[in-house]
Amino acid sequence: MECQSLRNIVKPEVWNDKWLKFSCWMLNIGLAGMVLITLLPVGILQIKEAFEHGYWASRSPSFLKQDIVQNLLLVRFVPDTIFLISVVALLAFAIKAMFHLRKPTHGEGEELPVANLAEEE
Repeated sequence: MECQSLRNIVKPEVWNDKWLKFSCWMLNIGLAGMVLITLLPVGILQIKEAFEHGYWASRSPSFLKQDIVQNLLLVRFVPDTIFLISVVALLAFAIKAMFHLRKPTHGEGEELPVANLAEEE
């Protein structure tokens, strides 16, 4: 949504969809990686632990210190890094866009050529 708003106020010759496409794809890949690589496997291990030993055992520090859980949490840096790179790309795009804004088409105090939609004709 914010990209559509930016598109209306940024000069067309500066607008570049490549940055936005890259950022969109990397955000989604990073989020999917977080879910599939870490959250889902650890969640499955936790629910298995909860059914076997109770909820308290699945939330205990001893469960989180297991080697498999620690390794899954360590591997999460890959999708986190992908997500972070995409956020930096989106931020760089937005900063670049803010330095190339269109000039206003109306002066301050002038009425905008918009019909009053609340009035009936």
